[in-house]
Amino acid sequence: MARPLPIRIRWTLLFASVMAAILAAALGYIYSKVERRFSDEAALMLASLMTEVREEITRNPTDPGRVVEEFVGHVARFDRKLRVGVAILGPDGTPRASAGTLAGHPLPLPQGPRRAGDAISLLDLGEPYPYLAQVSQDALGFLQVVIYAQRYERAAKQFRHLIEGMIPLSILLTGVVGWWLSGQTLQPIVAITAAARRISAEHLSERIRLRGTRDELDQLACTLNDMLARIEEGVQRLRSFSVHAAHQLRSPILRLRSRLDVALDGNDFPEAERDLLGDVLREVEDLGCLVDGMMRLSRSEAGLDPERVSAVSLLEVVESTVEFFEPIAETKQIAVTFAPRGDAVVAGDATWLRELFANLLDNAIRYTAGGGSIVVRIESRLDDAMVEISDTGAGMSADEAQRAFDRFFRGRATVNTPGSGLGLALAREIARAHSGEIELETALGRGSTFRVRLPSRRGSLGSSPACAVGHHHAF
Repeated sequence: MARPLPIRIRWTLLFASVMAAILAAALGYIYSKVERRFSDEAALMLASLMTEVREEITRNPTDPGRVVEEFVGHVARFDRKLRVGVAILGPDGTPRASAGTLAGHPLPLPQGPRRAGDAISLLDLGEPYPYLAQVSQDALGFLQVVIYAQRYERAAKQFRHLIEGMIPLSILLTGVVGWWLSGQTLQPIVAITAAARRISAEHLSERIRLRGTRDELDQLACTLNDMLARIEEGVQRLRSFSVHAAHQLRSPILRLRSRLDVALDGNDFPEAERDLLGDVLREVEDLGCLVDGMMRLSRSEAGLDPERVSAVSLLEVVESTVEFFEPIAETKQIAVTFAPRGDAVVAGDATWLRELFANLLDNAIRYTAGGGSIVVRIESRLDDAMVEISDTGAGMSADEAQRAFDRFFRGRATVNTPGSGLGLALAREIARAHSGEIELETALGRGSTFRVRLPSRRGSLGSSPACAVGHHHAF
């Protein structure tokens, strides 16, 4: 299915088409009027010459030949391009006198009765342009007068060529004007769209700026701002509930864990009962980790605390995180390679950034078999920095990769691996809180590569410790 054209292009084409149609109609009307004006001028000229030559003949009826010769010569001295021709015929059509264009060959008389002032006709005498002819009749015979239509035909032709040249130029001009007008009209919509894209779960407090015009676009912006306010209020309530619920669950879980530890340390239970209590303790610990993860996820969704934002060296954060996990990887005989290609400074919370990379490294170790390898790279670019963590683990299918960052999602490779499925969801929220994003490249049985892209900045360096929670592939 063909992709529809953008609104701006469609508006421009519509505007140009409408204006072209209007312009063509207007110019066509003007041309018809101008052509009619030229025809009227030619008819007036011909009628005037007819009247003058008849008056001259009336004053000197005995010598019509000299009269028409003098008349044609007189007109030629003033305007040779008219090529005036005059012929006098008797009542029976016998030529009596002729001069100018009609000298020696008067026009044949038309069939049927004629009257003075008959309509003008066009004659083709083998010239580039036609002649205009008029024939009048009285008791003495017929009077024929012709003039060359070059002046009037050429003027009409030049005007027609001018119009034909103006139409494409006018269409182009109207297209440019239409493009500009549509851009000006759509500019507020583009601004509203850009603002709406910036507003996410981490920036719900931002609002679309009003222009103060009180038009339909301002009304749309007001409606969207009201909707965002309601969404923000609902999200805040949901986050507050999540944090409060997790906090309320944390205390009894800690007390239960403490009592289980005391029971296992201070009593001599039979082996079966001790194993049972140990299993219960591990389940309680997993539940506590899940509650802690939910609390951190809720806090990360609320965005960065401005008081905790500082200039952070990615090299220091990632290097310390790798050093922390290297002994864990060694116990599983997994080789961890740290290959930085420079350093980059980002504005953010060093603790959260450590947790982001700790989650990814912890998950990579969890789902990479013994003898595998993990490579961590840092690359500094013009406007951003990239941290890449690649492993030779189980990898994911295409369907699993699409859901990798969903909360509590765990794939097939995690059936026998403990985890809550919050690791990648938390990592992504931390990246988004830093105006960054995480990309995943994976294939089943060929490992996974996570690329964390963060906007870089210049500033002093700073860092702080962190802890890690997470499960590879969001399992």
